[in-house]
Amino acid sequence: MNVLSWNVLHRSHEKHYNPNSCILRAYSDDRARLDCIINVLSLHVSKETIVCLQECSGELLTLINSTFNASHDLLSQRIMSDEYLITLTPKFLKCHQDTRSIPKGANGYLSVSNSLMRIINCHLRPQFTVKDGNILSVISQEDMNIMTIVAGDFNENSNKVKKALIHKYRIPYFGPSYKKKKGLDHIIFNRML
Repeated sequence: MNVLSWNVLHRSHEKHYNPNSCILRAYSDDRARLDCIINVLSLHVSKETIVCLQECSGELLTLINSTFNASHDLLSQRIMSDEYLITLTPKFLKCHQDTRSIPKGANGYLSVSNSLMRIINCHLRPQFTVKDGNILSVISQEDMNIMTIVAGDFNENSNKVKKALIHKYRIPYFGPSYKKKKGLDHIIFNRML
């Protein structure tokens, strides 16, 4: 099985936080950008791929559902009026969405599972914006008696993620994001995998 995680950049966040973005310059029409996202996913997603997406618009959610509904179950969490976390799981996994509230310090935290494994798709806030405690401690407190994959935008560099979680998780190295040249997005897994 493959695991793919991608913060696809919600257009409104990009306009607000990064108005000179190369993404905004390249795609003045957001529908063209969404079509490109679907094309990239179609190239990289097989019927055995788990997909965790962050900062998805409602329009992208609809496009993903219509593109992958034959091979994957779509589970989503609404973050804001038009922002979602989306987790696609292969149909043969028969995953269901766990009932959990979004922890303090996270923009989103979507947990799905079956009897063998748990997949957590998260979009954490930058640590410097979290006043009470370390948001990575939420991940550290996950039940380690089930195979667990945590993927998403941690908004934290790999050295800090390793320091906080290495005792429970395997933390592979990932390359830098397109902005700020540091890796903020991670796919980690517990030691049962």
